[in-house]
Amino acid sequence: MRAIPAAHDRFVRSAAPVQVAALGNPPVLGTLSPASARQAWLRVDMQIVAGHPLSPFLMLVTTADFASPLTHSSEFGIDFVNTDFTVHLHRMPHGAWLGYELTGHSSADGVAVGQAAIHDLEGPLGVIVVSAIANSKREN
Repeated sequence: MRAIPAAHDRFVRSAAPVQVAALGNPPVLGTLSPASARQAWLRVDMQIVAGHPLSPFLMLVTTADFASPLTHSSEFGIDFVNTDFTVHLHRMPHGAWLGYELTGHSSADGVAVGQAAIHDLEGPLGVIVVSAIANSKREN
């Protein structure tokens, strides 16, 4: 992963309000960047079927689930687990690198919707919308 350059075309981002640490979950992959700056470039460097490299579209759908922790995590960990995601593209991706950028998260009563913008090196491709439910701590 690598950061999306500041000069790259962007969507307007919004951050979810900070939640109470006692109600959150422990971080899975360590501390995440603040929601207002959450973005990363991903590249799939593997073959699912030996001898058949992934197309840029297959790389996108292979990594699309990354939109869930990107959009549904706080500084306290992953607060919502995805139940479904939908990829909306206005063009097909080109090249090996895909940029993911948090563009929105909203939630109420244990249900959340997150949105991440998708980029390639040529510019924006579309969005991934992720629905999720609360990842609450269990009481023993």
